[in-house]
Parts: sequence; C-alpha cells; structure tokens
Amino acid sequence: MNYENSDGASVYVDYNSYDPYNKDGRYKQNFILKKYTDGWKIVKVENISIDQW
Repeated sequence: MNYENSDGASVYVDYNSYDPYNKDGRYKQNFILKKYTDGWKIVKVENISIDQW
C-alpha cells in the first residue's frame, strides 16, 4: 500500500508473468483505486521503472 484515504488508494504491485503468448517478465505497477458506493475499483495502472522502485 502506497497510500490510502477516504476515497482513493494507491497499491504497488511487483510480480512475474509467465505468458508464452504475450510478454514474460517482471512487472512493477502502481494501481490507482477509487472508492465507490459498491466497493473499490481500479481507475488507472501505471508502470514503474526499476530505478524508481
């Protein structure tokens, strides 16, 4: 969790993808979430370079 407030949040995710049809590799992403009446929804995904991690 990067940050959380009453109506938004940011979550850093670091994972490996094993997908022979697309792109294998390590991904580092920042998921921007917004809180709605029916729960949290992802509104934006940002790729993060290794230098910033």
